[in-house]
Amino acid sequence: GRMRRLTLDKKGGNPVVPQLAAAVAHGGYDLVHLHTEGRMGEIAAQQARRLKIPYVMSFHGGCYDVPQSEQEELLRPLRGTLRYGGILDRLFGWRRDLIAEAAGIICVGANELEPLRERYPGKNILFLPNGVDPDKFAGPAPDIRSLWNIPAARQLWLCVSRIDYQK
Repeated sequence: GRMRRLTLDKKGGNPVVPQLAAAVAHGGYDLVHLHTEGRMGEIAAQQARRLKIPYVMSFHGGCYDVPQSEQEELLRPLRGTLRYGGILDRLFGWRRDLIAEAAGIICVGANELEPLRERYPGKNILFLPNGVDPDKFAGPAPDIRSLWNIPAARQLWLCVSRIDYQK
């Protein structure tokens, strides 16, 4: 019951996330950056399309290389549940190819770079491996707003993700 719900919420298993749609629709964003497909990705991409702003997607492994044991662990909380999310998917038209419609793709793992290039020829796909070169950041921090011409009133967000067995 309660533990299963908490587990699903941590993994984006909630079939409808109205707060996400509202946040994207009213955020004044120039770009949406997705780290997920599924319903949450669909909701954010749908709002981006409605607002006529691009979205990009990041893949940290898991599009083409999820081990069977990890796939089973991800689906474990769904065992014995009524999966009404598929009905919502069809009702709201949330069965699109988000990768094909994305303005660009970022891969942190080389293992997914080639399969994505093969499946989406001509797609703007960037290989940007995880990691930080500490020497590059040893000096004082640059004035990002000036460097990128970001107005002082523009809100900047930082998203810090969870650490779990999947990461």
